Amino acid sequence: MSDDKREAARQFMLEMDVGEEWLEAIDEGSPQWLTDYIRDTIAAYRDGDIDWLLEQSDPEVVITQAKEFVDGSTYSGPTAVLDALLDWPKEWENFRIEPTRIFAPTGDQVIIVGIHRGRSLRFELDVEAEITWLFTRRNELMTRWQMFMNVDEAIETAGKANPGGGDGR
Repeated sequence: MSDDKREAARQFMLEMDVGEEWLEAIDEGSPQWLTDYIRDTIAAYRDGDIDWLLEQSDPEVVITQAKEFVDGSTYSGPTAVLDALLDWPKEWENFRIEPTRIFAPTGDQVIIVGIHRGRSLRFELDVEAEITWLFTRRNELMTRWQMFMNVDEAIETAGKANPGGGDGR
């Protein structure tokens, strides 16, 4: 992994300006591990701590963009997190995410619903869309990061991927 790639990903994390609104979006009554995970993620983004983000990811993590995206990509393996963090911002100017709901559909999954905003560099227009992320964790490491255009599809996928649940650890 090149130092240039790591530094560019670190800069992206800092530019996201992730704040306390992420904690406020967590469903009331959520398990403590979820709050801790989101709090730690906020701290990593605020500090540009790309190493923490990579340490929280399985070396064989798979990241997929929504199937509705014409040029949707899949990233996998040890560089997946860096590749995804560096690829997505290339498409946008003033990219921001406003989290609206964060919850754990099972004991080892996290769903984040948010309004994604930015100006598409390719189409030169402002875009605002609700996007849902499903993170699947095993042994405290992210193994999958999937993007969906609606929360129902994410919940359905979460149930199929993990019918027995787990404890997120």
